[in-house]
Amino acid sequence: MSERGADFMNEWLSDKIVPPNDLRPDASLVKALAAQCEAAAARVGITGEEIEEDMGYIEDCILQALIEAATRATGSRGD
Repeated sequence: MSERGADFMNEWLSDKIVPPNDLRPDASLVKALAAQCEAAAARVGITGEEIEEDMGYIEDCILQALIEAATRATGSRGD
């Protein structure tokens, strides 16, 4: 199995994800970011299926990254 999908997704997340205003971002933001991610991946020859094979669902990865970014930004630890 190739790790191209995971490598792309991790780099995309580190470049594009900024802390949202809410610890639980809304679904429309997640969907919009997923569409942007898939379009960027397609431009370099990586399919959404390849990312999902390596990382799981794109929207789930983005949601988790947004929650983690918001948590870091607010200093919350979830305790």
